[in-house]
Amino acid sequence: PVGEVDLGLTLDKSAITEMKIAMASGETDLVKKADVWVLSSDEAQKIDQDTVSTMLEDIEKITANNKIDNVSNFDQYGLKTPAIVVTVTTSDGKQNVVNIGNYSDSTSRYYCKIGNDSTVYLVSSELHTAFNKSQTDLIVKNSADSDASASSEMVGSTIAATAGSSLLTNQVS
Repeated sequence: PVGEVDLGLTLDKSAITEMKIAMASGETDLVKKADVWVLSSDEAQKIDQDTVSTMLEDIEKITANNKIDNVSNFDQYGLKTPAIVVTVTTSDGKQNVVNIGNYSDSTSRYYCKIGNDSTVYLVSSELHTAFNKSQTDLIVKNSADSDASASSEMVGSTIAATAGSSLLTNQVS
């Protein structure tokens, strides 16, 4: 497409086996086990696979519309200490690091650099949106489970209360 700049990053989302997302709020480490994405720290926790799929699609097709070559002061772009650092590992063990920095009001895009490269790119805000997620944001919140749990607690309380009253009735008579 017209106006796109090559970032020199070629990723096949199906080959990605691990994704680390580091932000000021903490780090999330996702690993692919039998084609299902899980937290490396708690594999039993259910992760929103659709959200992870969106992340993979966005990192596979990062597009930039502009670049700044030979940058030495990354601080002005928010890339000395990036807001988001995404490290993806592929099945061949290769790691790629995508650093997402400040938002550019004039272009409505984010500054980004790949690994330790001295080139800064302006990328779509979709990339930032996809990865600006905490570990908690990725965990499936099943409202049906919590409703069922609350419901069974209510039933248990009602049974206990009913049993208590009938016991009281029995004692009185």
